Amino acid sequence: MFNRVLFILFFSFHLGFSQNEVQMKIDFNFVPKESNSFGFNNSSVEINVPTKLKKGLFINSLSYSKYKINYTSTESINTDYLESFNSIEYSLKYLNILNSNWSYSVEISPTVSSNFESKILFKDVILNGELVFKRKLKVGSFQIGLLKNSNVGFKNLVPVISYSSSINDNINYTLGFPQSKVQYKLNSTNSLNLYIKPKGFYANLSDAIMLNSFEEAEKALFQSVITGLNYIHKIDDYWKISLDAGYQLKADYKLLNNNRSVYEFNSKNKLYMGLNLKFDLLKCKK
Repeated sequence: MFNRVLFILFFSFHLGFSQNEVQMKIDFNFVPKESNSFGFNNSSVEINVPTKLKKGLFINSLSYSKYKINYTSTESINTDYLESFNSIEYSLKYLNILNSNWSYSVEISPTVSSNFESKILFKDVILNGELVFKRKLKVGSFQIGLLKNSNVGFKNLVPVISYSSSINDNINYTLGFPQSKVQYKLNSTNSLNLYIKPKGFYANLSDAIMLNSFEEAEKALFQSVITGLNYIHKIDDYWKISLDAGYQLKADYKLLNNNRSVYEFNSKNKLYMGLNLKFDLLKCKK
């Protein structure tokens, strides 16, 4: 399985990442085990390569995410093939300005998401994407559109709607769905974010898991809503590091067959922690 992942990463890199401007982000997230049936560790790495065009901006992205599930109670099913889920996504995004008030972004993101317990199959491939329009207002801006992102637990299209503005030079905010946040700039190197956002994954099971004589599971779906405080420290013009401390307001983890829930794990709201490291070459070139 590891060799297959390396091949996909290598092939995708040569498809789109031959530019010389790079943004890189590395994330580590952790939900500790408590009295419920599972905890998880989530790690991801993302590389973005923007290319300026005569009209608009074109962005190639490659990301890899891994969920490691830690089961803490005895389940009525075998969880040996449910301990690790992987996602490899290659994204093509285009941003452009329509006029003085309107701009838009369109993105297509073919994604391989699976527990990788056998060979990669066509059913492991999920097509994610988005279409979002943004309008400038007299005060702030407004966004509306559609989004599908299996890497945060959205297996179907969901609406995107938000309003963004600033109170002063140090405080700005975004209110809406799927994410809301308030950012406070402490000084030139430090800032705080108070947020609420989705977290999760949607993945194929390489081999269907028999639950009983009549039922089998083909997909795994984890959906959560987390709120917390994010501290961001600018190390230099290239590097930023951030720390998350939050709480899961909602967490649902289940197995599906034809989009129908056939098994649900015991899940409770609990603490959430994260670490983020970002390398941003673009900003230091501006």
